[in-house]
Amino acid sequence: MPLKRWISVASCISLSLLTGCEDRPISRQEVIGRYEYHLDNVRDKAEGTTCFNLRDDGTFTAGDTNFSSADGPTLPKTGNWVFRDSIGGPTLDLEHAGFPLRRHRSSITAVVNDDLGFFCELSK
Repeated sequence: MPLKRWISVASCISLSLLTGCEDRPISRQEVIGRYEYHLDNVRDKAEGTTCFNLRDDGTFTAGDTNFSSADGPTLPKTGNWVFRDSIGGPTLDLEHAGFPLRRHRSSITAVVNDDLGFFCELSK
């Protein structure tokens, strides 16, 4: 009986720590880096290719992943980016193409199309 109780308590503490990390605010400095394309629950030939690279100076370069207009926003090859932290949550604005940001485990993801499961994950 004490072992079951210990496992239960340890599980609760672990879950609290994990969800606590995902609730931590995202800062501008954290989002800088290379983002890789991913598709939820599906293997895709483009998975792991570069979506975009964010530089500290506020500029970006688009990667080798081209989104169709149905998948998500179309990006120019280069441009400026802005980090916005609003009531609706943090977003990236890449030349007026908006990407909501989420903390996912120990990384940050930029949502391309939530309905289709397309996202770009920071790969520092």
